[in-house]
Amino acid sequence: MPEGAGGPHGAVHVPHARELSEAAAFDLAEFVHALRQDWDLPGIRAAISRARTVAGPLELAAALCDLASDLQQRTPARLTKYAIERRPLNRRGSGGPRSPKCPEHPSQPAGRCAACSAAAVPAPNNLRALIDQHRTSHNGRNHQ
Repeated sequence: MPEGAGGPHGAVHVPHARELSEAAAFDLAEFVHALRQDWDLPGIRAAISRARTVAGPLELAAALCDLASDLQQRTPARLTKYAIERRPLNRRGSGGPRSPKCPEHPSQPAGRCAACSAAAVPAPNNLRALIDQHRTSHNGRNHQ
């Protein structure tokens, strides 16, 4: 490698590709097939080929790896749909799963909504005693 080609810290700069090359698609299919040998290689290649029109290479690779990690998926056939579902998220650049929003305050994350936290009634100091009392009083009863 020519001197300086790796940048100041030795890392090689690779420009962001807008399209998955044939070679990269082949390598990606081989990689996923090595991980999911229950998926046939032609099926993985076909799924990648269909999904290339809806997602960039990094989005496609991430979607395929996520899909492959779901052992309930018997084939990679859902890749195009999965890549489309992920696309708005990836264009924002976070790359992770969407965080659920508070149903009452959609601008706030669920479970950490400032408005709901401020309005929440704190648990009574004797909550543990109340739970134990409830269990004792209902012990042996048939709940239907």
